[in-house]
Amino acid sequence: MMGRPLYQKVQQVRALKLQTHNIARLEGVGGNPVPTLGCAELEVGIAAGVYKTPVVVSGRKERPNFIIGADFLSAHDCDLSLRPKLFTVG
Repeated sequence: MMGRPLYQKVQQVRALKLQTHNIARLEGVGGNPVPTLGCAELEVGIAAGVYKTPVVVSGRKERPNFIIGADFLSAHDCDLSLRPKLFTVG
């Protein structure tokens, strides 16, 4: 998921085509609906790799700018260790 402020910055550099149909209904931690602007394919750079992934753009103004979901982590064999602050891909 990408926050609206980051999406607006990306739009200034590179136009993302947002699709507004067939978007899943998103809910926040408290069960409140999260408004969305659309969905797009995005290339995400992590360390030396570039990974193409679908991204839902939130209509909210607040942070975080970008959230990596479990679907991405699983698809790219990622490991996240919080205590040593280590994130590995593949």
